[in-house]
Amino acid sequence: HRARCKRRLAAKMSGNGVEASRDNDSFKQYLDWVRRFVSDSVPLEIAHFEDTGRGMAATRNIEVGEVILHIPLARLMSLRNLHPSLRSVLSSADLKLNATQTLALHLLYERSLGVHSAWFHYIQTLPRSYDTLEWWQPRDTKELQFSHLIHAADKRRQEVRTQYRAVASLVVAHPDFFNKQYFSFWDYVWAYSTIFTRSCFFDINGTADENSVGALVPFLDMLNHCHDSVADSGYDAVSQSYTVRVRQPYSMGQQVFIHYGGHGNAALLEFYGFVLPSNPHSNVYIPIDPMLPANLSPRVHTWTSIKQRLAIQLGLDPSAVNGFQAHRNCIPWTIVAALRILYHPRPEDLSVANLSDDIPCDNETEISVFGTLYLAAKALLSSLPTSIEEDRSMLLSGVLSVHTSLAVSIRLEEKEIIQSIVEQTKSKLQQLKLS
Repeated sequence: HRARCKRRLAAKMSGNGVEASRDNDSFKQYLDWVRRFVSDSVPLEIAHFEDTGRGMAATRNIEVGEVILHIPLARLMSLRNLHPSLRSVLSSADLKLNATQTLALHLLYERSLGVHSAWFHYIQTLPRSYDTLEWWQPRDTKELQFSHLIHAADKRRQEVRTQYRAVASLVVAHPDFFNKQYFSFWDYVWAYSTIFTRSCFFDINGTADENSVGALVPFLDMLNHCHDSVADSGYDAVSQSYTVRVRQPYSMGQQVFIHYGGHGNAALLEFYGFVLPSNPHSNVYIPIDPMLPANLSPRVHTWTSIKQRLAIQLGLDPSAVNGFQAHRNCIPWTIVAALRILYHPRPEDLSVANLSDDIPCDNETEISVFGTLYLAAKALLSSLPTSIEEDRSMLLSGVLSVHTSLAVSIRLEEKEIIQSIVEQTKSKLQQLKLS
């Protein structure tokens, strides 16, 4: 049974159905364009699925190893195929833009051309807005609660503002070329988000870094993400196209997925604007509080030369004891090993082999190690403004906005991960105290 994977639709649909009807017409025209200019033998069609919304369905049975997409290089929106007029303006400008800014301008310029753009039908199908963090209001960001998530949102908003200032100066400097109504700040936010949520990077010949291409790939970006999907994608030099080859079979009518990478929900929200329930790649950073009792605080222990040597042999940095990335029910061995080295009364008795194989130390050291991890996780959980139960109730209420719902979903998941560490370390401590 395939795990169904969530991808939130970013396009805003009006309640009267007029915009939805317009979208359906756009997608029909888009499919005609794809079959005429991109690939005439795509075994896929755009469909609506109850659990993911819009996605791609197999139009026939697809076998393992089949190439389901091959998009010619000329049909990709990349820096290699800028409109000649835009390329001329950019090459003559004193201001040099980075790749994201240039690709965003490329997209906005083509959109300003309307039906005269070679990518008109593709652009018509792009979402009108996104749920990535740069679209969030400060009140929505506050609902994330975790400092690393709030920092990511602030950073995204600051980055897009900084990028737009340079773009805006170029637009102002060339009023005869750029129609300002298509190059506003929110137009740039839209283009920026489109690039981050839908573009891919690949090497044009498989060798040098300078040949890497960032591109929007028509039709590819209609495929949804699933963490257990298996497919190979990239540039094929023989056909001079971007191809997708599946590594698993699909039945007719079944949704076809690709894999965006092993991202936890924090990264999926930041870069794609959605989260997955029970995402196996999600993790949360748990800092080790400097205010722990003296016997359970790494900061009051000294990294002697012996301890440092052991840590180096294990590939550990002494700063590793300041905190750790935890997955659900999974404490990384690195933090356990580092704390064992730090807390052990006779580190010269320890061996790299034993630490690598996760062989316990004496009872007193083990109690100190897992006591530290327990108190660190419990302290973080207690510091947050709402509890797991309160977050679950909020999600069940059904009255949350899209962004608040996303915020509560991701903070709940991270709290559940922390709670799993609390329970795991508490159980370990109980076993140690009984032995």
